Amino acid sequence: MKFKFSLIATAGSDINAANKVLTLGLVWQMMRHYVLNYLTKISKGKPLTETDIINWANKKAKEGGKSSKMESFQDKSLSDSLFIFDLLHSCQSESVNLELVTAGKTEEDKMKNAQYAISCARKMGAAVFLLWEDIVEVKPKMLLTFFAAIMNTFGGI
Repeated sequence: MKFKFSLIATAGSDINAANKVLTLGLVWQMMRHYVLNYLTKISKGKPLTETDIINWANKKAKEGGKSSKMESFQDKSLSDSLFIFDLLHSCQSESVNLELVTAGKTEEDKMKNAQYAISCARKMGAAVFLLWEDIVEVKPKMLLTFFAAIMNTFGGI
């Protein structure tokens, strides 16, 4: 089986030697491959890209009457979780209590928002693989899996 991804400067001996950084790089590549493959499979073979997921999220938030949007999975504005709440509220408003969402200006508020966003997504049935730190630190690979799980849960395909 060919996965069609590359690992720069990583060899089998690095994995065998339990190099945490390089092993984690392999795991992230495999997770990304799995999520995109899974979405392609359930979308009846239509390959999905990161852009497709971003466009779906922006469209879904807009359909819910929200004006916020994201540009990419590297978008630093995602760190406050406010766009995530707009998306989740647009998908299933009864599962998000907007009174619990902070302005996301301080690090503590960002942490609280990220924790609550993950809780809401799980409550909605999304398979969540990331931690609150991944949202606050805007880790693109983890955010990809998070948004893809939301997309899968709410039939964005």
